[in-house]
Amino acid sequence: MPSPEATPVDELAVRAEERLDSLVSLIVANGLEEASLGDAYLGRRGADVLAHLHGWHLLFAGWCDDDKRGETPELPAAGYTWSDLRSLNDKIYDQFRAEPWTRILEDTRASHLALIELLRTYPVEALTEPTRYAWTHGPLIDLADECTGTHYDWAIERVEESLG
Repeated sequence: MPSPEATPVDELAVRAEERLDSLVSLIVANGLEEASLGDAYLGRRGADVLAHLHGWHLLFAGWCDDDKRGETPELPAAGYTWSDLRSLNDKIYDQFRAEPWTRILEDTRASHLALIELLRTYPVEALTEPTRYAWTHGPLIDLADECTGTHYDWAIERVEESLG
């Protein structure tokens, strides 16, 4: 029996999972879980990198929830604009700053999986149609990639930069 073709969500999930695993391995292999990344990442810890990603997973889920309720999501978040992302990211860091690595890792993996499962609730056409959700300014699957795989690549770059 032939295997079904991979969906855009399957493809995103495989790539994103690989990148998240690579990020976690890089942090752990270099003992950066609770250590500062120095100037490469505003003196924040490896755990803060994951907290940042977790926070953006939650933002994505919130945008989708708003849309499902018939509301237009406020991107990047209520009270913030794309030009003041630093203050939004600072808010995310502050929210999770006291959490230890093990908790942040668990929460980030859970929110990553929840984001992938959320995407699976949408028909493929809804995910890939560029004008379906005007608030995304493109296909929803692309915005999901920005909050997962592409964001994980950014995080890997930060950690690698801290290693010199």
